[in-house]
Parts: sequence; C-alpha cells; structure tokens
Amino acid sequence: MFCPSCGAEIADDAKFCKKCGADLKEYRTEEPEITEEESEEFEPEFTEEEELDAEFLSHYDDIELDDDEPGQKGREKRHEQKEKRASRKPIKRRYVVLVEVFVIVLIMAAFYEIGVRKSSPEATVRRYMQAYEDENWNLAYDLLDAPEGKLLKRTSFVSVMEASAQSDVISYELSLEEKKSSAKDKYYLIKYTTNEKETTEVELEIKKQKEKTMLFFDTWRISPESLLTEGHKISVPKGASIAVDGVKIEDSNKVDSEDAKMDTYAVTVYIGTHSLQVAMPWCSLYKGEFAAYEGDETTVVTAFSMSDDGKTAIESKMQNALKKIYQAAMSKDDFSQIESLFADEGKDRCRQAYENLVAELNNSGLDTLNTIKFDNFECQVYDGEDYSPDGVSATMSYDYTMGYTHKDYSYFYSSSEDKTEDGNGEMDATFIYTNDTYKISAINIQSVL
Repeated sequence: MFCPSCGAEIADDAKFCKKCGADLKEYRTEEPEITEEESEEFEPEFTEEEELDAEFLSHYDDIELDDDEPGQKGREKRHEQKEKRASRKPIKRRYVVLVEVFVIVLIMAAFYEIGVRKSSPEATVRRYMQAYEDENWNLAYDLLDAPEGKLLKRTSFVSVMEASAQSDVISYELSLEEKKSSAKDKYYLIKYTTNEKETTEVELEIKKQKEKTMLFFDTWRISPESLLTEGHKISVPKGASIAVDGVKIEDSNKVDSEDAKMDTYAVTVYIGTHSLQVAMPWCSLYKGEFAAYEGDETTVVTAFSMSDDGKTAIESKMQNALKKIYQAAMSKDDFSQIESLFADEGKDRCRQAYENLVAELNNSGLDTLNTIKFDNFECQVYDGEDYSPDGVSATMSYDYTMGYTHKDYSYFYSSSEDKTEDGNGEMDATFIYTNDTYKISAINIQSVL
C-alpha cells in the first residue's frame, strides 16, 4: 500500500509512514475481501467529474514495484483502466472540434468571397470612379497601370486632373462590354452625369496584372490609354528650349517641322491642361498653358519679349556692325571681310546693301571719307507681339564726326581740302537666332556722304 499523505510505499500493516510520519489509523478502513476471480472481473466505473488527472496518474506510474511485492496486480489493473480512459473520446470534445472546423470553413469561405469581390475588375473600376468623384487623384493614380515617361508621373497626373478634370460628377452607370472583353482585358462603358445634368460616356480598359493580392487573388489596373494623347506637337523658334509641367523636353522629342525657322517637339501627355515654359535666348521666359486633347494638334509659341540683357546685346551688336561696315567700306574691302556679321539667310541682300554703301562713299570722286567716329547711340528693339521667327527688328540712331577730303576741279586747275563735319544718322537691322547667337539677316545703313 501507499501513504495517503505523501504517496510513499508502506507495509500493509504499518501504523505510521516511515517517510512523512503520518498516522495511518485514521486512513485505514476495512475492505471487503475480494476473491481472485472477483478481482479480475472488477472494473471500477468513473463519472465524467471523477476522471483522474493524467499528471497525478503518471506520478504513480513512475514508481517501480517488484512483481513479487503486494499491490502489483492492483497497479497493473489501474494501468489498464488508464489506457481504457485514454482510448475514450468524450462527446463534448468531439463537439468542440466539429464546431472549430465549421468556424474555420466559414472564415475561409468569407475570406474567399471578400477576396474575389474586392479583386474583381468591376471593383477596381468602381474604386476609380469613387476616387474620381472624391477628387482623390493620388488614389486614382494608384489604380492606374502606371505608364512610363517623365511627363506621365504621379505629379503630372495630379496636376492635370486638378486643373481640368470633370469633377462635378454626381452619379454614374457602369456596364461591361462583353464582346470586346477577354480574360486579361475588360472594357467598361461608363455613363456619368454632372451637376449641370450633362451626360458623358467614356470607355475604360482594365488590364490583369502579373502580381497577386492576398496571395491568391488577381490584381487589375486601369489602362491609361484613354487618358493620354500621343504626339501633341509644340512648335517654337529655333534655339528655344521648352519645359512641360516643369519637365525639360529633350532634343530626342524633335520631329520634322513644316517651317525651317521653327523647332517642333512631339510629347505624350495626359488629356487636359498643361503648363508650358519656353526659354528663348535673350528673351524673357515665356510662361503659359496649352490644352492637349485627342487629335493632331500643334501649340505654336512665337510671342516673346526681349529681356533687358537681350536688348543690351542687340544694341551692342548693332554698334559693332556699324563700325566694322564703315571701316570696310572706307577701305573698299570685299564683302567677305565682314560676312561673319550676317546670317546665311538673307546674306545676299546684306551683301547688296554693303556694296551700295561702298559706291555712295566713292561715287563722285569729289569727297573721300578718311575717318569717322560714332557716339550717342540710341537703340529701339521691337519685340513682344511683333516678334516672329523671321527675326528681331531694331532701329539705332547715332551722332557722328567725320573727316574727309574735298576736291575741286575746274577747267584750269584742281584743289583739295581736308574737312570735318558732324551729323547724325540711322541704321535698321533685323536679327535672327542662328548657330547659338543672333546675326543680321537684313540691314539698311545710311551713307554719311
């Protein structure tokens, strides 16, 4: 037998526990004698509440007993009973397991249903339209199959939509165009109504993406093609550089131009209103807008205003040209000596003007210009609305002091006299931008003799 207090093994007739000293009299009771046959047939029955704790039973199982010692058969019987109880599956536990499995199935079904609905192409379109109604352009951009290109970034999309999107949408209808749709591409016709009761139809294409959402479900994005206009042209004078929505347009965007004096750029942008900046040398920066819509359209910019530095540069070029032209004419130099002052375009007419000046300074044979000095320059540059790729026109007035030799001829004698004379004159010129600078394309220059 075992001590009821500490569980130590004790003799059957012991009065005290050798291990803990417990008095065993109060625990000892008279047990009915059970024959060997009765002992083998005896099977204790336990209610659900009386089932022994597994940990408590294992405590006793760890105690080793010799086969010959009293109680061995009882130990073996208890072990058998333990195995029988372990083999039983309580009804309550089975019920709990079934409930748990059912709940898991419901959760998985709900997860699948929600995933399918949220990842469907129609759900994507509806989220886009809701973002459109709310003017949440960042969310709308997130739903796009984002195109490549510096002009098609998020900032450009948001800027264009804020400036020109139809934002007073109050309702819309959505329908799938089944004949055009496929497994990878869906087409939806959207009819939306504005506050002014105007109805507009647009078509949106939805493309299936490679990536998955929530591990299992398809991802769809709005195709941007219906939102873009390709090849919108911007034409500016040669030498000008442009920026659209703050992005500089590279020379790689140049296309053939109908006007040899103009550079034409083709850009792909979102449909709507865009900012445009044009930098023309010696001119103030042009700032404006252009509207890009479907169709072959061209935005032309030619109206510039010369900057103060540009006007100063034009005046300096005119003064320099006046002095060099007169110096060459006085020396009767060939036009080739001064042709670097002139643009290729219009060079022939400038040559003619120079040769006329040479002739006027030497036509009579009576006066020969020896020296000339210019001062008191006043230059007027014509720009603004009058500017054109044909050039920038300017008029310069000046005072001069010249030294010349006057000859008198008569039948009997001839004489010569050196004279000095003051006067004023005027010079007109047109400049065009060529080879990274402005050169004269037309000139009108007065003779002082």
